[in-house]
Amino acid sequence: MKKSERRGRSVAVVMALAVTACLEGRVRNEFGAMVEREGLRSHEPILAPAQPDPVEAFVRRNPDEAHDVCTDAVKKNLHPVREESHRAAEMALRCVAASGDTRSLPFLEWVAFQSAATSGVAGQAVYLIGRLAPEKKVWALTKRLEMEGYSAGRSRLADDLLSSQDPRAAEVLDAAAKRETDESVRGQMIRNAYLLRHPEQCVRYGAIKEADGEMPVCEYVCASGVRWERSTNGKCPEYIQPRIQIELERAVLADQTTLGEDRPGSEHLQAFVERHGENAVPLFERLVAEAAKSGGNENPSLIMAAVDGLVLLGKGEALEALASSDKAGFGLSRAALDGLVKLAPGSEKVGILVARLRQRRDPQDQSRTVDDLMELGLPEAVPYLKDIRPTISDAKTARQVDKAIGLLEEPGVCRVYQETFREESRRWGCVYRCAGAVRSRERVMESACPRTLPNKDE
Repeated sequence: MKKSERRGRSVAVVMALAVTACLEGRVRNEFGAMVEREGLRSHEPILAPAQPDPVEAFVRRNPDEAHDVCTDAVKKNLHPVREESHRAAEMALRCVAASGDTRSLPFLEWVAFQSAATSGVAGQAVYLIGRLAPEKKVWALTKRLEMEGYSAGRSRLADDLLSSQDPRAAEVLDAAAKRETDESVRGQMIRNAYLLRHPEQCVRYGAIKEADGEMPVCEYVCASGVRWERSTNGKCPEYIQPRIQIELERAVLADQTTLGEDRPGSEHLQAFVERHGENAVPLFERLVAEAAKSGGNENPSLIMAAVDGLVLLGKGEALEALASSDKAGFGLSRAALDGLVKLAPGSEKVGILVARLRQRRDPQDQSRTVDDLMELGLPEAVPYLKDIRPTISDAKTARQVDKAIGLLEEPGVCRVYQETFREESRRWGCVYRCAGAVRSRERVMESACPRTLPNKDE
């Protein structure tokens, strides 16, 4: 190659480099002006709709140069001190992510894990890694959490892991909590791990006491963010399930609409229980426990649904407090008792009802309990009824106890209760009282009604 040709090519290369440098210089100046302009805008009142993202507009105007210019800006602002440096680092990182360059993801990983960037800059790089590569989000958060030296940064990363809604993050937080030295951050990690495993629940965080005798406002941390709930009984439960509770309330309303409030159906409640299974148990137990303390008068239909839900799921432990509550109304208390009896083994059913008969002195309640004992049809109840009989003050209930003793002593036999001679047919109509699931039987006889009848179907 001739000397003149080499000289010409060298000149061309130099000129190209000069043009590139000039162009990049212009783009750098444009980036600096954008950062400065955004700083001025941040002090202006918001009077107009949000403007287009200036970083995205910058990348669109400079698709070839944006990545290199912005990576240089990041490197210069890894340790921002002044407000403008913080803003430059934040906008430069966003610019790198928006540039669409294949080098963007490796560069962000370098900033997050290998550079000497501050906690804030590295944390934003981790966030952008999750935006560019969602499958790497938990990995990036985990890696940064392991190397984060500031408690505020670890707190932020713990919340980012919660917002990921990835079940794997719960194990990451479990491990991080074991080595965490800051007690408040450790508690936050434990709480967030719990929420990741139980996304339908919210965990109590605090409460604000209201003046003028109003109930406190309870603050809860949920997987979806912070939620505020006004207490109905002056206390804040440790856990709530707002989303699932709203769904339960809709199911209860739908069942009431189906057959009317006096005779509600259960189709929608059963569908709710089938859909959520044991995940609904904490909600049911909380509603029942609150009703045992407050009486449950605010929404008795919801409490009744919670009782039915626990029975459907075979979880009766929480029903005992409501069944024995002095504040709960007759309907709720009896529903809880019925649930306990239904779920109890056969050998324990009589004991539960006898304890109720001793505890409650209200004639209506005692009459219903004696009726329940007769429906069980178990002769084991007879000694208890004979023992309790002298303490019954209501005459009608006392007579009912006497009848129950007579029927339960021989549960295989029904006793005549009413007999009527029918002139037109010249026959006797006989009505018998029985112990067990079938409480009465009717027969038509040619002659007078026998005093007893076998307690079985014809």
